[in-house]
Amino acid sequence: MTRVVVVGGGLAGLAAALFLARHEHTVTLVERDGPPGEGDSADEDATNWKRPGAPQSHQSHVLLGRARRVLLEEAPDVLRAMAARGILEHEVRVGAATVEGEAMLPTRRLVAEGVLRRIVEDEPSITVRCGDSTATIAPSRSRLRSPSTTRCATPRVIPRSTGASSRRCH
Repeated sequence: MTRVVVVGGGLAGLAAALFLARHEHTVTLVERDGPPGEGDSADEDATNWKRPGAPQSHQSHVLLGRARRVLLEEAPDVLRAMAARGILEHEVRVGAATVEGEAMLPTRRLVAEGVLRRIVEDEPSITVRCGDSTATIAPSRSRLRSPSTTRCATPRVIPRSTGASSRRCH
C-alpha cells in the first residue's frame, strides 16, 4: 500500500484520489477551497458552493463517453449519485446516428464536483485537507508541508492536479 498526496480537489484530483484509494492506496487530498454545502439540490451546489480557486467551476461541463465508461467500471456508485443529483445520461449522436453503448453526462461543473467530493470525503482511506492555499514539497526529504500546519506527510507519489492557472508547488 502506497501513501499518495493529491494536490488539487477539482474533478481530476477528486477522481485520482478516489481511484487510488479504491486500489488500496492511502490518500491525502490537499485542496484550498472548502467543501460543498449540505444542500439537497443540484441548484444549491451550483449557486452556494464557493470555489474561488477554480473560477471555471460555474461553467457547464460534459463528462464524455470515456469518463462515463471509467465510472461505470470503477465507480458505479458515483454514476448513481450523479443521477440522483440530476446528472442524466444522454446518448451520443454522430449526425443522425446514435453511437451504440455510448453516453455523455452534461452538467454544471460544481454539481459533478459536489457529488464526487462527498463520495471522496466518505472514503475511509482518503483524508481531505482543505483550506491550504499552497503546499511546499521539500525535495530532499519528499515531504509535503502545508503553511497552516507543521505536520508533514511523507508520500511516495504526489500527483498535481491544481489546474493550468494555479501557482505551482515549490
